[in-house]
Amino acid sequence: MKKTLKFYICALLLSAGMLNSCEEPEVKVTKNAREGGLISPVSAGINYVVGGTSDLDIDLQVLQGPKVSSIDVYKKFYSVAAGAWTNEVLSKTIDVSEATNVTKTITENYASLINGLQLSGAPLPASETDLGIGDFWELRFVSKLQDGNMFESSRKQRITISSRFAGTYIASGHFAHPTSPRDYEDIEKAVSSLSATEYSCDQTGDLGNYPFTFSIALDGTIEVIAGDVNGLPITGSGHVGLDNVNGVDTLYINYEYNASTRVITEKLIKVVD
Repeated sequence: MKKTLKFYICALLLSAGMLNSCEEPEVKVTKNAREGGLISPVSAGINYVVGGTSDLDIDLQVLQGPKVSSIDVYKKFYSVAAGAWTNEVLSKTIDVSEATNVTKTITENYASLINGLQLSGAPLPASETDLGIGDFWELRFVSKLQDGNMFESSRKQRITISSRFAGTYIASGHFAHPTSPRDYEDIEKAVSSLSATEYSCDQTGDLGNYPFTFSIALDGTIEVIAGDVNGLPITGSGHVGLDNVNGVDTLYINYEYNASTRVITEKLIKVVD
């Protein structure tokens, strides 16, 4: 009996050891890896700047657990004005041949982002200027493993419609006046977005609190569309000088009022943090 009891005890211990040795690798595998690797956008949010965006590069980190062989990218769009989503469609599939952690880059532009999407049964506008500031696309990612299983990442990518030219500017210029012409400089002005193409500036020249409204077309043309000084309408035009490296854009605006007897030639340089 003693020999038999010893045999059973040894068998139980051996069995427990075998079970532990089989389970130990599973404990070391992370939850994300068990779910097919972590697919994560490098940036949680990206701005789509109206009039200033040609291509968008979106980086995705693929942290390999069980081998990811491909990633399906789905997209949909939300309109703030409509308070509604478009349909969702498969945007593209990314092949993943690497066995180790890797960063994959996908490139989107306006045409690819709107392709296949409909809002209330109608396609999204052909021109980006018809979208509203604050509208956004949302991308979600589904990874496919070599064994055929598919898992959705909890991390999504948002691409928000924004305005490049809103912000703080430092203004300088010349005021052609019939009795008191003058130069001015270092006046801080605030430019705010009204829509994808329209803006308001809080001051006219060096005259203080006389706001005016202007538009910026896709080709950089500026047109003053509203505003007045003591009831005298402001008119004018200009152009944008783009700085695609540092974002220090410059607005050149010539505007006038009082039957062209007061003419202001102004340069506004954007302040970048």
